[in-house]
Amino acid sequence: MPRYRIVDIEPHTRKAARGARCRVAGATGVARERSGQALVEFAIVLPLLLLGAFIILHVGLALHSADDQEQIAADVAQFARADQNPGAEKGQSLQEWAKKQGDNDIVKKGKVCITFPNGPKLEAPVTVEFTTTMKWLPNVAGSSVNAVLGGVANFTIKQTATQPLYQVPSKVKAGCA
Repeated sequence: MPRYRIVDIEPHTRKAARGARCRVAGATGVARERSGQALVEFAIVLPLLLLGAFIILHVGLALHSADDQEQIAADVAQFARADQNPGAEKGQSLQEWAKKQGDNDIVKKGKVCITFPNGPKLEAPVTVEFTTTMKWLPNVAGSSVNAVLGGVANFTIKQTATQPLYQVPSKVKAGCA
């Protein structure tokens, strides 16, 4: 006995109509069986999307930090070649002043080194090296992830600038800060 009674269709077409109705019901049955498929696909794809966003953000931050360090190293080399220290009035060395010029914590925690490879004499080079370490993974209390992945989870950004000295330095000292 069919589920729905068809009264206005000729007897020879009832079977065809019933088959059409069954195919529709079958199609909705398949749709009901696949109703959670989108959620499963989303659960599989979401971690990959988040990983991609994480990588894009960190690579962008690393590139920005490298660009920032390059500019600061060039500026410090210019100040050192002219024996000028813009941080002297605040009691800062040129290296300490340079670190405060960064616009993110990665750069501000870096190490600035000024060296005079051929000695502090006229026309001799002054070299400024700005080094920072970027951590891909945050330090979580009690976690040993960074210790295990130390070489992979951390990497060093190093920028160098070299200029010839215009003056024999008296205000600018060699060293790191």
